[in-house]
Amino acid sequence: LEGRPIAPFQAITGDAQDRMLFSHVYSILPLPDNRILVGQEKGLLLYDKANGSSRFLDSVRSFNFACHLPGGQVLVSSDTGLYVVAHGGGAGGGSTHGSGTHGSGAHGDLVPVTQFYPELTAVAPDYINSFVPYGDSLYIIGSDNNRGIFIWNFRRHTLRVINNNTQPIKLASNIVNTVFVDDRQRVWVLSDNGIDILSDDLRQVRTFFPMDPATRTAFKLFFDICRSDGSYWLACYGYGVVRLDTNLNVRELFDPARGLSNAGVYKLFACGDTGLLVTSNNGVSVIDPRSEHVIDYFQKDGLHSNSFEENCGFM
Repeated sequence: LEGRPIAPFQAITGDAQDRMLFSHVYSILPLPDNRILVGQEKGLLLYDKANGSSRFLDSVRSFNFACHLPGGQVLVSSDTGLYVVAHGGGAGGGSTHGSGTHGSGAHGDLVPVTQFYPELTAVAPDYINSFVPYGDSLYIIGSDNNRGIFIWNFRRHTLRVINNNTQPIKLASNIVNTVFVDDRQRVWVLSDNGIDILSDDLRQVRTFFPMDPATRTAFKLFFDICRSDGSYWLACYGYGVVRLDTNLNVRELFDPARGLSNAGVYKLFACGDTGLLVTSNNGVSVIDPRSEHVIDYFQKDGLHSNSFEENCGFM
């Protein structure tokens, strides 16, 4: 990270025919055969990186999240609930703009998740923002509708909810911004005003409120977390990136005064132990955890835009 290297970004805004495809992208998910599933404010499409072709699976609904299900299926979260992408989105091929809106029976249609997994009925109407594997039979689902988290045992076909009213454990808040599992198999639930950490047996919970050591005020709006260089890193919207040690003590804050492109941070991506990529409302920053050097990148450096979305990004 010494000096300013050539920006390693390739902006993609249209297809092979130079038609504008992407408008207010909310989520991206890599699929086999060089394809990418792209969720937008209005529409869901498959983009083929190899030949630049594209195909809309839906051009009506809003899609905020996508993930892989057990057995290779793909789950998408929309403003009308959760769906499974039938046939894995179908084969690649030419662009068919605007196809596959709400029909049924054709490749690329979206099937309600309850047709495959009836036990997910309780969470099926929700927006979700997290879908994290846990052990060999569980997934932890973060609700984006202020309903806490759901523990899904896909082998036993059961669904357990944990929120601010459940017993024997409960969350401090039903607001869930993301869910993260650390290397000790603890489950972190990030909320607006604090963080809940569930024990590895999911029977105990600890809530803590990271404090700015300089001002003695609590950080808020925890949007993402990752592990790098022996530390935990938190994206705190409006503040910047907070570094925690293994005892959960705040060690430092990277903010615009430290070189961060913007304090409105969203996603964190650990590039091994040598780099931390941060998306924001104004560009991308790369932090070297060891030298504490920060490099910022903007649209002029090859990015598609200076603005990013809360859940948008995949590495």
